Amino acid sequence: MPNQILGTVAQFGRSARHGLTYATRIALWRFPTHEDNLRFPVRVIEPSTHPSTLDRGPEIDLDGIAPDAPDTDRHGGFDALLAANRTTGFMVVRDGRVRYERYLAGRTEASALAAFSTAKAVVSALVGIAMGRGEIASVDDHVADYLPGRVPAGITIRHLLNMTSGFRLREGHTPWSTAAAAYYTAARRTSAARSARVGHPPGTVWAYNDFGPVHLAMVLTAVGGCDSFTDYSRRVLFDRIGMRVPGCWLLDSRSPEAQENAGGGLYLSLETLAKIGLVYLNGGKFEGRRVVPAQWVDESTSIDAAEADVLTNVRTHSFKPEGMAYKYGWWIPRDDGLSAQREFAAIGHYGQYIYVCPTTRTVVVRTGAHWGPLGRYAWLDLLRQVARINP
Repeated sequence: MPNQILGTVAQFGRSARHGLTYATRIALWRFPTHEDNLRFPVRVIEPSTHPSTLDRGPEIDLDGIAPDAPDTDRHGGFDALLAANRTTGFMVVRDGRVRYERYLAGRTEASALAAFSTAKAVVSALVGIAMGRGEIASVDDHVADYLPGRVPAGITIRHLLNMTSGFRLREGHTPWSTAAAAYYTAARRTSAARSARVGHPPGTVWAYNDFGPVHLAMVLTAVGGCDSFTDYSRRVLFDRIGMRVPGCWLLDSRSPEAQENAGGGLYLSLETLAKIGLVYLNGGKFEGRRVVPAQWVDESTSIDAAEADVLTNVRTHSFKPEGMAYKYGWWIPRDDGLSAQREFAAIGHYGQYIYVCPTTRTVVVRTGAHWGPLGRYAWLDLLRQVARINP
């Protein structure tokens, strides 16, 4: 294990040579991959000073799981299903114990895996922690009070968390889209400022925008008095949940002032991703210690009447099923008989999931190189089946 971790750190280091321009990245790379930690410069998130390992329990038999998707092989067992769908890691944690754990495509427990947009739930947790520490007074604080001159007046932290900032959005998967600019930019601070142009009154329209978490990361770095967002995230979150394997945030450049891709550039081990789910499953605690305020966890995973019209009127996003609302980086079922069970999930590109099911005290994490033949809309239903299977 120690040698594997050293290899992971060295792997991150090799990416530092790619301080390329936005246009060059678009031309050479075209699409994001689950190995972008080898292409972008990164900041390494060092392991915790008090690393901890999740307890293990008897393995759950998942071979009876039947995905509700056409053209899917249902006869090769669950391991074969994962492999056929380009999965890199899969973990089931029930009642705090790992009950199923698989690594594929050359990954191991010492691998840092692409989280993509599940990073938004991490940014949200950090905002809640900052509020608990008194560094941010309220989600209704104006962002311009923390970042003078960078964000128009009237935009609040809540707006950025909920994707209701009203910023103009260039949609699609073209080189000039907002998503591409946020991911491939070589000057994230400048690109974020340029993106902050209001097209709708804040709080009235939901639109998925990867620059929101970037602004939040800059706020958190400032209020925390840290040298970088990486430093802040490690100090207040990752160190406190006993992270064993180094992670990293993708950067826009090799400059000492480089900015992290807080919207989708996070790499963590499967266990660390599961620990984040456990923190939310346990009301903000990890191994009995308070990490995230309980009120923040509750607020983040429920929709109240005052905001329901906007947050439940979510257009079908590129990787989410129908019938989902969005709140503070988490996807929440609505109007389907499941909402009362308070399940929720962080979802990322190519089928990255942190799925939390309080009813069965289960967290399921899936990482992958792609959705695979199962497709982008069937994974959540599969994770629900896994979480509800009898041990």
